[in-house]
Amino acid sequence: MYNCTFEAWVKDGLKTHWKKDWCGEEVANDPLNQLLYFQDLAGKDIVDFIGAYENLEDDLAYISGVLGRDGITIPHLNKCDHKHYREFYTDETENIVRKRYACIIERFGYEF
Repeated sequence: MYNCTFEAWVKDGLKTHWKKDWCGEEVANDPLNQLLYFQDLAGKDIVDFIGAYENLEDDLAYISGVLGRDGITIPHLNKCDHKHYREFYTDETENIVRKRYACIIERFGYEF
């Protein structure tokens, strides 16, 4: 298990995966790149719908309807209270993540 602070993880923890910016030339081979799972190598979406964790209930209801299986639910396990994700970032780590995830932040409209 990788045991370190969030700041250390962002700055140093996964250098083997972060050899280049995620939107750079190694994007197609980076297992941490979310785009890899729903786009072809030309950057074209190959799925009809992309749900988001932030909209999990609504997106699951939509998919349930498309599949004709209304009422599908996912239990909320291991619920915990913790700080909002923005509170984990320093200015430095925010800038690192903004650079590395630029194409993903833009694609999904994420904000800090």
